[in-house]
Amino acid sequence: MPEPTKPQSLREKIAALKRKVGEETGSVKSKEEMQRAKAANIKRQKQERKEMAKAADEEEKRPKAGWEVVAQKLKTVIEWELQGITVSKEQLREDIHYAEWLVKVGTDGKFVARILRGTSLSNKVRAVLHLDQEREFAFQSAAGRYGVGFVSPHFVPPIVMHRSLPEAVPLSSLESDVPLRQTALFIRRLHKMEHTGLTRFFKANVFIEIQDMIAEIKNNSDLSKRVSELEGVDFEKMTEVIGQFAEILGNNHVDDLSKEYVCHNFLLGSHFHKVPQPGGASPSLYLTNFQFASLGDRYYDLACCSYLNDFSDDTDTVFLKLYFEEEGLVKPRQTACFRLLKRVSMFWSALHSLLVGDVSKSETQLRAFQQVVDDSDFARYIGEELIS
Repeated sequence: MPEPTKPQSLREKIAALKRKVGEETGSVKSKEEMQRAKAANIKRQKQERKEMAKAADEEEKRPKAGWEVVAQKLKTVIEWELQGITVSKEQLREDIHYAEWLVKVGTDGKFVARILRGTSLSNKVRAVLHLDQEREFAFQSAAGRYGVGFVSPHFVPPIVMHRSLPEAVPLSSLESDVPLRQTALFIRRLHKMEHTGLTRFFKANVFIEIQDMIAEIKNNSDLSKRVSELEGVDFEKMTEVIGQFAEILGNNHVDDLSKEYVCHNFLLGSHFHKVPQPGGASPSLYLTNFQFASLGDRYYDLACCSYLNDFSDDTDTVFLKLYFEEEGLVKPRQTACFRLLKRVSMFWSALHSLLVGDVSKSETQLRAFQQVVDDSDFARYIGEELIS
């Protein structure tokens, strides 16, 4: 049998009661401390928010550099109605895609602002032409850091900005305004530019671009009708020949196409600027307008330069020799690759002109490319030099 419970003495009862009261008192005290801690935490958070608001207000009042002021204002005031800011402006040039202004902001110097124009081009056409201001800004920034473009570019859609050098003069003719050697070596330096931060952008393939442009033209009833009505132009034959060119180069290109080069793809003379140097030294060159820049085929970039600046065959020979002099003599296959891509550049330009509405220019270019299509001697030359 279990032993009977021993009754508590009075002293034991009093001690147990004290312990119970103490525990309850401690519990109440713990809750009060938690409430005080919570209140203190709320107070601290309010103070932190107050300090953050104060810091943001001070940042807003902080004197800003000229380009920051312009960029902020131009987000909403494209017409340059800059309230409270002393600004003078001068329109430099415009094309189907951009208007370019020279802007002086107070005492902060001059800037060139390239504004994407609100044209009638559809978003689909813009996509086909790869008009991407973020990519343009990335390549222009890299060029500025590498010394082949203007420094301090800034990007606030729809504006790409860079600091202007007052002494910089755009070239009127790439062939006559600077020595051909300087041009060739400058382009070679561009192609060798560090491009680690540019690999996230697409790598250009002119034949894929042409396929997309042809598809867009065929899907547009007005454009396809206009092309079909051009006298002496066999558009279907042209697309067939371009496909043959793509196949030939895909199997016989003289370069390692897995290697990436920084290419401008729009090396028109007016996109080069020269800056005089002291002591009679050759002027420095800088590039602008990186709207078509990409990683891609350096031979195509060279071919574009030749086509856009209307180089003669003799000039092409010297141009290639100067560009490749570090790699040795220019081989016949290199020349053939270059000459074929120069014709491809002609066709790309014709399609571009057609898509952006410059129909008369496009007709001239298409007729010129038709001569390439009909030139059996050129086809034979390409076959002998690149395929055999």
